[in-house]
Amino acid sequence: QARRRALGNDHPDVGRSLTALGTLYNRQGRYQQAQELQREAVAVLEASLGPDDPDLAEALMQLGLTSFLLSQPAEAETLYRRALQVHETALGPDSPAVAANLAHLGFLLTNQERYQEAEAPLQRSLNIREAKLGADHFQVADSLDQLGDVYAGESRYKEAEVLYQRALQIKRKVYAPEHP
Repeated sequence: QARRRALGNDHPDVGRSLTALGTLYNRQGRYQQAQELQREAVAVLEASLGPDDPDLAEALMQLGLTSFLLSQPAEAETLYRRALQVHETALGPDSPAVAANLAHLGFLLTNQERYQEAEAPLQRSLNIREAKLGADHFQVADSLDQLGDVYAGESRYKEAEVLYQRALQIKRKVYAPEHP
């Protein structure tokens, strides 16, 4: 409320704060409230920053996640795909933000058992993460697990096992034995 009074309702910082508060509400399971704030954040950020800003893409991603959590997969997919376009335009096709966006989209498609559609974005996410973050990064392990889920869903068990084993090796290197 203080930012709104100081900056006005249409300032990008208000949009960023709305996104952050919506994310907090998601973590608390307050999905309806989160969705309302995130819709407002998208409107504010698009109006103040334009259609190709990374902050808008992040708000779209968060709104997509909320839509997924509210069992609105069609809306989530639309939002993830729009965020992907914005991220690619603003940051380039090989940005770690693009990889994260692809991972969200792939997870959504996998969750719907749309394995063939999920494979390409998840493979691309993995490729970006390996190139930008290194082969032993924990996000690479996450991508390997997600792609393994696709292969397992398609009964490609040997391929899934290879990916899961590689992810496990990375996690054993990255995380200390006492890590939860």
